[in-house]
Amino acid sequence: MNIGIDIDDTIANTYETFFAYVQKYILEDLHKVIKVTDEGNIPHSYHYANMNNLSENENMEFLKKYIRSILSETKPKTFCNYYIQKLHDENNKIFLITSRFEQNRDITENWLKVNNFIYDKLIMHCEDKEKAFKENNIDVFIDDNINYCKQAYKNNIKTFLMDTRPNRNISTDNIKRVYSWPHLYYELKNPT
Repeated sequence: MNIGIDIDDTIANTYETFFAYVQKYILEDLHKVIKVTDEGNIPHSYHYANMNNLSENENMEFLKKYIRSILSETKPKTFCNYYIQKLHDENNKIFLITSRFEQNRDITENWLKVNNFIYDKLIMHCEDKEKAFKENNIDVFIDDNINYCKQAYKNNIKTFLMDTRPNRNISTDNIKRVYSWPHLYYELKNPT
């Protein structure tokens, strides 16, 4: 099988790192009071900005200043290396499909190397994941973003939504929500 896997909040705990950095930014750069809106139903990648009430301009300034630190400091999700290696050892191809910008390829590749991730292909700055699914014959797709999951499901790809705080209250319809990498592996091996 060809397995497509998102990076941020799917194999990396990026949310936690983003959240700490954005609050540091609010306190130290903007000199504002932190007011968190915990909606739990934000269907896109800028959940940290929504939850912390950043304007578009503040978000862009935040990203310019901190994105490289965030991407290099985030930690892998528990057991994801183990299960990705296991899937690869079972003769599956691993395609990392991320919206991260191409200018962050060096940090991304280094993070993957330092954290011992095995993969067959890294697809960066992928705003059109649907195109990537088709070009790479993806059979299974895992992401934390419901919009990308819906694209995959629409293309008859077995799809899993990785549970995160920002997507906790989003309806998944026919898409299977998984809560950890052991859970994902179990669902792959024991389809219901």
